[in-house]
Amino acid sequence: METVAYTLVGDAGTFLQALALAGSWLFQNEVDECVIVAAEESDWLTSDSFRYFDRRVILAEGAAAVALRRGAIAKREVFLKAVTSSHTYSGSQKPLQAAERMKTELIGSGKADLLCDSTCGSARFDAPELAAWRDWTGPRIAPKRNLGESLAAGSAWQCVAAIDSLLREKYESAYVSVVGPNQQAIGARFEFRSHE
Repeated sequence: METVAYTLVGDAGTFLQALALAGSWLFQNEVDECVIVAAEESDWLTSDSFRYFDRRVILAEGAAAVALRRGAIAKREVFLKAVTSSHTYSGSQKPLQAAERMKTELIGSGKADLLCDSTCGSARFDAPELAAWRDWTGPRIAPKRNLGESLAAGSAWQCVAAIDSLLREKYESAYVSVVGPNQQAIGARFEFRSHE
């Protein structure tokens, strides 16, 4: 059995890009299973740069992983149903516009009962995402508010929190919304199924 290792480097949304890549490999029968890992090790330069923009942001270290595989294997499972396009920020598209486009695409993929967002408690960094989801009335969790900003690892924490909530059968489906501090907005939708 051949093992392939592939690395993506980027911002907070890169973990969701990796989920999309793994999903396409599974769909095209290129792999039978895939483990997507995100890790963040903080250093003084990164910590200091965040403090330059918002002193309330607490940079955190950490890691998380999600395993995807083709076909049903358990009585209770969570499926990755969609990953949106990466909506990048530029001179013509501001973070709020990117967040709104991501939200529209995510909602178009199907309904969800839970929103797991990427807010971290910073008025500056959270503003585009909070504005885009201002009409969300359902349950909402934001792991980075408790754990700190951990960029790609933080978006992995969001996915793990959403999956865990679904496996505990609290909700049937969940949106993960990632609006990074400087590069892109991207989202994913997960769905719970019981084969019992």
